[in-house]
This record gives sequence, C-alpha cells and structure tokens, in this order.
Amino acid sequence: GLTIAKGAADVDGPPPYEGDVVQYAITVTNFSTDTTHTNLVIQDAIPYGTTYVQDSAAPPQASGPGPLVWTVDELAPGEACRVSREIAAALIGPRLSRRCRQAAASVDLPLPGRPA
Repeated sequence: GLTIAKGAADVDGPPPYEGDVVQYAITVTNFSTDTTHTNLVIQDAIPYGTTYVQDSAAPPQASGPGPLVWTVDELAPGEACRVSREIAAALIGPRLSRRCRQAAASVDLPLPGRPA
C-alpha cells in the first residue's frame, strides 16, 4: 500500500510570524512488495492566511497553486517520492501556527476503468 507523510518547517525559525516562510514536504511511499502504482496525483492545498511562494514547488507542479498538483508517473515497490513547496505567512498568531501544521495533502490513485 501507499503511505503519505507531510511535514512543515518554519524556514525563519518558529514560531511563524507574518512574512515568515514555511516549507512543506510531502513524501509518498509505496510499501508494497509487488505492486507498482502508476499515474499518482498528489494535491496540496494552500492554508488560509498564507500565500504560495512563486516557483517554490519542487519538482515543479503540474498545476496550481489552488491546490498545487503534482503527478507521479510510476512508483515502484519500496520507492518513495518527495515533493515540496513554500508558503509565506500573511497572518500571525496561534491559529496560523495550527493551520500551518494541519494543512492536509492527498494522493489520488486512478480508479479501475477511469482514464489516467
């Protein structure tokens, strides 16, 4: 199966203040021993109160920034892929800090019979 992990780090040092840059990294790992997953779509929303730092997505995203979307052609058994991007905090306070930690990411798998 696949697992997805997302982490965030305040590039300017915690806690996040207005104007600070927060880097998100998403890692998708294929723990299967015999299944290669193809045509994966990784989506990541920009948290409210932040703005996307232009051209910070690595590798470059397929579309976005609302949400950012990356495509992974193939993820073999035991392999992992990592994508990242940066946002700039436009609001301050504990709510922003919580939003930056809780922002969700998702991975979509092609459904049987659905074009990839």
